[in-house]
Amino acid sequence: MKTKQGFLVVVALVAALAAADEVRLPGEDGKHAAVTCAPFPDALSAYVWRNWPVVPVDRLASAIGASRADLEGVAAEMGLPVPQPAVSPLWRRKGYITVVRRNWHLLPYDQLLKVVDMTRAELAYSLTEDDFLFVKLGNTKPLCPPIVYSPEVAAKGRTRRLAIARTLKEEDIVPLAPEEPRFSFVGELSSTAATRAHLPPLTCG
Repeated sequence: MKTKQGFLVVVALVAALAAADEVRLPGEDGKHAAVTCAPFPDALSAYVWRNWPVVPVDRLASAIGASRADLEGVAAEMGLPVPQPAVSPLWRRKGYITVVRRNWHLLPYDQLLKVVDMTRAELAYSLTEDDFLFVKLGNTKPLCPPIVYSPEVAAKGRTRRLAIARTLKEEDIVPLAPEEPRFSFVGELSSTAATRAHLPPLTCG
């Protein structure tokens, strides 16, 4: 009996996963052209620059068929810190909207799902139910060709990437300079709330 119940549970899980893969994402058949990735020379360079602070490099590399070393090379050419500074896991749970926005005009849905580390069902729900997110993104998903890494693609943008790094150095701009950790306010608010919970109640007079 237990064996039969276990089998039914597995079948139900497989069916649920299959259904999740069939979920349609809003604007999935969109034909509107994406905005350009200027001032970057190509989508690969923009992809690395925009995501370096918010998505772990291994996930970025996996999404476009690259290796960690490949993307570290692209990042270094633009003056980004290598190795990549630690990326807070809170970006996945609390900052995913920023990640979606940064890649909305760069990636097709298939690659975007890998970068935000969501299932189709999760992203569809977030786009439609999270405070009108899809509407705020323009009510359309731009048509984006996939970014596929190759040494040839990387080489084409190298000259411009190196120029970006020189400009940053000349202007004394440090990409990803140390700053207050993102989402630190969450801990501060939680600490404040806990402190207040232990205070005696206020009395009048």
